[in-house]
Amino acid sequence: KNDGDTEHKVLEVVRTKNNGLLCCINDNRERDYYRIYDFIDNAVSYDCSTDLDIVFNTGAAFGNFQKLLINFHISSLTDTIPYFHHTDMRYRALINDIKIDSQGRVEEVAPEIVFLLMREDLYPTITNLLGKSEIPYRVTHNDTKVNNVLMNKDTGDYLAVIDLDTVMPGSALYDFGDSIRSGTNTAAEDEVNLDKICFDMELFEAYVNGYLCEMRDYLTDTEKRLLADSAILMTLECGMRFLTDYLNGDIYFSTKRINHNLDRARNQIKLVCEMEKNIEKMRRIVISAL
Repeated sequence: KNDGDTEHKVLEVVRTKNNGLLCCINDNRERDYYRIYDFIDNAVSYDCSTDLDIVFNTGAAFGNFQKLLINFHISSLTDTIPYFHHTDMRYRALINDIKIDSQGRVEEVAPEIVFLLMREDLYPTITNLLGKSEIPYRVTHNDTKVNNVLMNKDTGDYLAVIDLDTVMPGSALYDFGDSIRSGTNTAAEDEVNLDKICFDMELFEAYVNGYLCEMRDYLTDTEKRLLADSAILMTLECGMRFLTDYLNGDIYFSTKRINHNLDRARNQIKLVCEMEKNIEKMRRIVISAL
């Protein structure tokens, strides 16, 4: 419950007549499961946005989500997708698939592989400390895009965080870093013209200010220090996942054209390059917001 807060909402599940959380419809061919929530009035969502107020409120919404659940018992959650953001494990999977080269595609992506190999030391940054006092386990959303926040049509403030299917234990840095990855790219995630890909510093600053207005008093010193760097780490991880899927024959991510996953991987790598150019500015913005 969002106790004492009359402006913001939380999703409320409507139970079935049998007091269940899911309604199962069996049409003799396959089972379909449905879940119903109370309708949240006066709300709007955006697939993407470059509006600084919307980005600020997206950061505030996910920061508030983490803040409200700080004392939630993590043990009651399960891993919806085991090792989802275990960057080091994602890297080791990539190395294994490079060795196997099941589709004969390794040679053509040598530059991308070298780029990821050169950043090998970064990948355990979060996972080596996760669960310790420096980076405690927290309730994480794991899909922190702007379209998973309902905004108030009248005030522009956030109303509620939605799409809770991937909520599980993790690091606050996962959610923060992935928000920056998805929200500050000036181009679509599968844009093939890499010249269009830039890192938008104003959007980064807006999100940082929104997020930290809710979470600045609750993060550890290590989490604060790694906020900016987590954006690079999550972008590298996403690029690895796209490249791994390309090497395996495009079996995980849905594709709409030849080389779609390779284009996505190159897109993320270019975004990492843009972030690396600006990392000192990013760190200063975080410090200023604290």
